[in-house]
Amino acid sequence: MKWWEKLKAKLFKPQKPVSAMQHLQRGLGKFAIGDFTGALHEWDLAIQADAAFFPAYYHRALLLEEQGEIEQAVQDLLVALDLAEQAGDREHSKKIRQALVRIHRKLENTAS
Repeated sequence: MKWWEKLKAKLFKPQKPVSAMQHLQRGLGKFAIGDFTGALHEWDLAIQADAAFFPAYYHRALLLEEQGEIEQAVQDLLVALDLAEQAGDREHSKKIRQALVRIHRKLENTAS
């Protein structure tokens, strides 16, 4: 193999696909520095990478709730709850239910 072929092989290696967990972590990092648009984008990519990855729905829902997108937040939480229960993850199911209750109470308080 000639030197330029070796260089080309090094420079143009096929990229490994990014996992849902990697997108989740990137989203958390972007959220931490206040890049909320970037965080939402990463969590969308996590869901595209693995539609059954409930942590991405959960974190996206919390941010959407903060942004006032309550209907979408509730939809994401319901999907996350269903997926967490299917996975048998009681701990996360409990957290998701708590978020749904919090939103419900917040809506009750604003309606009265």
